[in-house]
Amino acid sequence: MLLTRSIICAGILLGVGNGLHAQDAPPETRQPARIQPEAKKALERMAAFYKKMDTATVNATMKIEAEGLPQAMRQEAMTAIQRPNKFLSISQSPMMGG
Repeated sequence: MLLTRSIICAGILLGVGNGLHAQDAPPETRQPARIQPEAKKALERMAAFYKKMDTATVNATMKIEAEGLPQAMRQEAMTAIQRPNKFLSISQSPMMGG
């Protein structure tokens, strides 16, 4: 749960939800978003929680298992954010794939 909140926090603080990579659809194909009331309330509670935070840190571990690999690859990273404009991301493991 803490990791999920941290990841969501990172998205909110960084403004990922602003559609930085999305392209607008032509006006004739746009439909209003359909959000369930329970989901909207949960998002509003999370947004209020993260709005009070000035800093957040996420420690992540990724484990990759692939056919043909003798063992699973493991990647660890730390990401920290501080309002209004500080961002740090550090890979704490050697680079994967060469």
